[in-house]
Amino acid sequence: MVNFKLTSVPLSWKLLFTSAIIGMGITYLILALHIYIDTNFKVSAIKQAYSGMEWIELTDHTHKYFPYYGIYIFAFALFIFVLGTSYPEWVKRLVVIIPNSLIVLDIASMWAIPYINADIFSWGLFLAGNFLALSFAIIALLTLHDIWLRKTS
Repeated sequence: MVNFKLTSVPLSWKLLFTSAIIGMGITYLILALHIYIDTNFKVSAIKQAYSGMEWIELTDHTHKYFPYYGIYIFAFALFIFVLGTSYPEWVKRLVVIIPNSLIVLDIASMWAIPYINADIFSWGLFLAGNFLALSFAIIALLTLHDIWLRKTS
C-alpha cells in the first residue's frame, strides 16, 4: 500500500488540497441554494415538486444532480480523504460507503416520489439530502484536520 500522507507534503500541496476542499464546499453550497430555491428544504414542497414530475424531468434532474454529488463533490473529496489522510482503514471504508449510499437513496427517492409513494419518499429525499450535507462537512473537516493539525510521524 502506498504510504502517502498529506501531513508530510510541502506547503504548496497542502494549500492546493485545502483550496480544492473549499472549492468543493462552495460548489455544494451553490447546489444547496438551488435546492432551497426549489423546495425551501420543506418535505411538503419536496413532495409537491417531485410528485408531478414525469420521467423526462426526473432524468434531467438525475443527469444534473448525480455529477454534482457523485463526481464534483464526493468523488474528489473521497479521493483526497482515502488516499491522503492517516485515518484507520475502517474509518475510510465508512466514509466511502455512507455518502455513496446516500447519493443512491437521494436519487432513488426522487424517482420513487411520483411512482411509488410520495409521502414516504419525500422524507427519504429530505433526510438523504441533509445527511449528504453532513457527510460532506465531516469529510472536509476530517481531511483539513489531518492536513493541518495532525502531527507527522
